[in-house]
Amino acid sequence: GEIKTNEYISYYWDGAMDGEQTLVEMYLEQVDNNKTFVRVTEKTKTNNEAGIKWLKSNTEGWANFLACLKAWLEYGVHLRKGAFRPADMPG
Repeated sequence: GEIKTNEYISYYWDGAMDGEQTLVEMYLEQVDNNKTFVRVTEKTKTNNEAGIKWLKSNTEGWANFLACLKAWLEYGVHLRKGAFRPADMPG
């Protein structure tokens, strides 16, 4: 991907849906000295039933990710560590 400090982050997410690579882009816009607006987009999804299902299921994940990012940036608390397990891992 690409990083532009304080402006933009992009990366490719392998296997996010049916083995496809998904381009994730995060745009950062400073609102004032203490606030930043973050916009996240995912590219290359087809506008069909499967793509819409993906969108609906993934929206909550981004809300959680951004809340965790805020906790880490503002308080140094890492809420995601240990929170996710690979699908094939027992337990």
